[in-house]
Amino acid sequence: MATKTVESLDLDNLGTVKLESGIELPIPKLTNRRVIQLAKLIADSGTEILESIDGYEKMTEIEVVSTVLSLLNEEQIAKLLNVALDINEDKALDLDFVDTLQLLQAFMEKSNIKKAFTAVQNMAKVFRKKNTKAATKAATVAAAK
Repeated sequence: MATKTVESLDLDNLGTVKLESGIELPIPKLTNRRVIQLAKLIADSGTEILESIDGYEKMTEIEVVSTVLSLLNEEQIAKLLNVALDINEDKALDLDFVDTLQLLQAFMEKSNIKKAFTAVQNMAKVFRKKNTKAATKAATVAAAK
């Protein structure tokens, strides 16, 4: 029965967006894999992201994304675009900025980004604690040698 339920889920794209450049690209769904990967990315990027987006419930979707983007370095932004939009990391930073904004805006409009962000934020805290425990354990082992 669970197999039929999973098979009946629509796991395709949410639609497409036509970019300024004339290219039409699909907008991927926010899958479990994407949410987990985004949470890990935020957890690895440090607490400043989580702290800077405190109160995001009152922010618009574009304000949340703008805040997150302003706190990431180029490599992290490429990874974010890869995870969220299926854009090749090597090409992500070479995209036209207006096209990137159009893609992110379409993604946010078609996804329940605030609800997903709550999940990402909560998961990131769990991953962060796990990372901290692993780092502490590694430091203890290294100090014992």
